Amino acid sequence: MQSFNLTITILMSLVFCSCDLFSTRTPANPDTSQNSLQPATSQEILIQNFKTSIEIKNTDGYLICFADTNRKTKNFQFVASSNGLSLFAGLFDKWTNLDERRYINNLFSNISQEIKPLVDLKTIEKSDFPDSSIYLINYKLSINLIGKSIPSYYNGQMQFTIVNNNSGQWFIQRWLDLGSQSNDTLQSNSWSILKGKFYN
Repeated sequence: MQSFNLTITILMSLVFCSCDLFSTRTPANPDTSQNSLQPATSQEILIQNFKTSIEIKNTDGYLICFADTNRKTKNFQFVASSNGLSLFAGLFDKWTNLDERRYINNLFSNISQEIKPLVDLKTIEKSDFPDSSIYLINYKLSINLIGKSIPSYYNGQMQFTIVNNNSGQWFIQRWLDLGSQSNDTLQSNSWSILKGKFYN
């Protein structure tokens, strides 16, 4: 009986040792995508959050960049480029935060999970006022879309009016898309066109 118990004990020890049941495993890398968005306590952080939220496809992080009355600011306003207005007549007349949400959700759902959009923003001019700042920005946006015959490259200039609320947070209150000055149709897809195509 003792030899039987000894055999069982040895066998159990071998099983536990061979399967590494009690060994520690290497911890998984933390998800840094959410942590890369910081409270927009400066204008520069706000613009970086805007860029990063698109690259990591974070809808909530993107939408919090925009002003609204819940954040004790005036509501967000989007003014489309001339080619966006001509292609999507009436769409941008009363564009709201809800329209922005609808567009960005549609866009993100049409980008493959492993694909990262590329966003290049270059500030070329900044004007400061007592309660706001206006940034003139060159933009380039590259997006690979799933099974869509839609251009993947957009570029032009935009103007952000950035405001501060009582809690020291900065928000985009007005976005004026100036589009591209290029006559080349391959280089003249403005951000407004992207919004129009992904509104529905």
